[in-house]
Parts: sequence; structure tokens; C-alpha cells
Amino acid sequence: MSVCTTCHQPGIRVYAEHDCPGYQPLTPGDIIHGDAGGAFGQDHDVCVRVEAVGPDWIVARIPGNRWDGPWFAYGRARLEACIKARNGGCVECPLREAEPPLTTWKETPGA
Repeated sequence: MSVCTTCHQPGIRVYAEHDCPGYQPLTPGDIIHGDAGGAFGQDHDVCVRVEAVGPDWIVARIPGNRWDGPWFAYGRARLEACIKARNGGCVECPLREAEPPLTTWKETPGA
């Protein structure tokens, strides 16, 4: 039986099929904690901030660190792993007091 990966309601395949109370899309400024289930590759294991979003991709990096990143994630499975990592949090996240995002992206209506 299918189950919503966000609220665990049975009989639902994806969040769009019901009014999922726990679903929040990724947006610039979100902090993705830890390895994000491998969404950014197997060598990635640090907290990052989402800098840009598209219809099925995100770009994230550590603010102020010019030597690491940016990291890219795309596709449903990877973005769902990022949402889970964002919602999970971490005990001592170094990005909680970091600078605000540098960019923003919004879908143009009718594009």
C-alpha cells in the first residue's frame, strides 16, 4: 500500500493527491542538515543553505565559504531527501545564525 512520505497517510502516492499538513516546499534560505540522504552525493555531509530553487532542482552552499560547493540536487527522490533533512534538524547547526541567502527565485506565471 502506498503511504505519503511526509504525513504517512495510507493510500496516498504523492503529497499533491491530498492536503498534506506537513508539506512545505524547499525555498531559498532553508537549511538542509547533514548528508541529506545522499541527495548531494556520497561525499557531502555538512549543513548547507538553499540559495536558489527551480521547478525540480536546488542549489545550496555554505554561506561565506568560497572553497566548498555549491551543491546541486535534482529530481523527486533527491528533493524529498532534502525536505526530510531540512525538517530533521541537527543539534548544533553552524548555519542557524549565518547570513541570509544571496539569491531568490520565483516561478514566472505563464512561463
